[in-house]
Amino acid sequence: MTPRIAHWALASLAAAAFWPAAPPVMAQSNDLKEVVVNGERTDGEAIRHQTVYYADLDLRRDAGARTLLARIRGAATNVCEPDPSIHDLKDQWNHRICLYDAVSGALHVVDNPRLADLYDGEG
Repeated sequence: MTPRIAHWALASLAAAAFWPAAPPVMAQSNDLKEVVVNGERTDGEAIRHQTVYYADLDLRRDAGARTLLARIRGAATNVCEPDPSIHDLKDQWNHRICLYDAVSGALHVVDNPRLADLYDGEG
């Protein structure tokens, strides 16, 4: 056997030995594509939250990043309910803070530059 073939054969045996362990690791990385969007405490109750899944999105593309941002914003709207009274400025301010904290917290966890740039660009 030439050294090149021997090296290839050894590499093949090593890969075959570890192959059974490879699929669960790959499945775990796909399963982890989720982020929890947290709202604010309400009357001493637990913080409202909603899980947003994005395993189906390609965050390397603008379309995927836009879709995830829309999902995160939708979840933020849900966890920051109810909508504030139009007559109560403090309530409106608290609602805006809740929305901002929910969205920015989720974006921090996802930690995707394209998503962050898209969010920053929308002002």
